[in-house]
Amino acid sequence: MSINIQYVVTIECGSMSAQAAGRFLPFAEKTLRNWRVSGDGPPFFKGWMGHPRYRLEDIERWIAEHVEGPGQRHEYFPVGRVPPEEVAKFLSASGSERFNGRCASNVTELLEYMRANGGGPPWLKFKFSRRVTYFIPDVLQWAARHGIQSDYVMRPMVGKVVVKPPLVYPPDIEAFAEAMCGAKR
Repeated sequence: MSINIQYVVTIECGSMSAQAAGRFLPFAEKTLRNWRVSGDGPPFFKGWMGHPRYRLEDIERWIAEHVEGPGQRHEYFPVGRVPPEEVAKFLSASGSERFNGRCASNVTELLEYMRANGGGPPWLKFKFSRRVTYFIPDVLQWAARHGIQSDYVMRPMVGKVVVKPPLVYPPDIEAFAEAMCGAKR
């Protein structure tokens, strides 16, 4: 499976930018800015030039404290998660009696009804938001249990998290600089 580059979150030196954190959570960068002012969002620190940075472990801990629902919790929360609209497209394309011939918006409403009544694929949502997400493996398992197959490929909000190792300097950096540059202090 190939992953569209816009669905990759990069973590450099143990932290991510506000833009990457917004994709990871998933909330708009402006929402994160408002949370930084109000103190409601995940912990952050000021990095280079005072830009806000977020540590992955802080965001994951914050997510764990703020999600609810019967869905699976897993490392890198948004990876492989899709909004109800993607699940609706998957189910609409399935040819299943229950979903066949229904447009995706009708199936989205049916998913909402199923959530309210304890049915449907397992889901998670943030306690303070109406935004619901589904973990693709949970949806596929639920569909298989109900004899539903579809050729539609759900596109995750985040397809991959790339953790770049921190920059490591040689133990004796000054001696190395002298050898390379011929400069002495």
